[in-house]
Amino acid sequence: MPKLVLKAGSRPPWVGLAAAVWVEIAAGNTYNFPLYSSTLKSVMGYNQQQVTLLGVANDIGENVSILPGIACNKFPPWALLLVGALLCFLGYGVLWLAVSQTVQNLPFWLLWLVLCIGTNSCAWFGTAVLVTNMRNFPRSRGTVSGILKGYIGISAAVYTVICGREHFLAHFG
Repeated sequence: MPKLVLKAGSRPPWVGLAAAVWVEIAAGNTYNFPLYSSTLKSVMGYNQQQVTLLGVANDIGENVSILPGIACNKFPPWALLLVGALLCFLGYGVLWLAVSQTVQNLPFWLLWLVLCIGTNSCAWFGTAVLVTNMRNFPRSRGTVSGILKGYIGISAAVYTVICGREHFLAHFG
């Protein structure tokens, strides 16, 4: 059995794990499509089939992570996080411009593409933090990956509670 090499460096690996938890908390937005899909439907005038196709774009963007996987072996983690931030800004930024009606008459295919790009940002975030922490904690990979993936779910639940509360108060408050 090959000998595991522990991380060497100026910072303890726990600092990276704490930072990774915060990145994963911020990266839980891909699970929130149901929270704003009805807004897309009403503001953009889409039918249910179009909203379902946007949900497919959400799922494709979230789960296609071949490029971040390749990039994690060639670039440092900060580069992957930067790409993720740029994709998030571009994808969700255009989506916000469409929903806020700042930009009128965006074609459906463009909205599908930017939603796919926006949700793909989370694949870049997740790959950067998971690969880094798998390297930092070679003896505790399962535990560390479970902690990090758990925080994505927690963040999605928090977003749902907050948005659900605002929606409830807007109608019944």
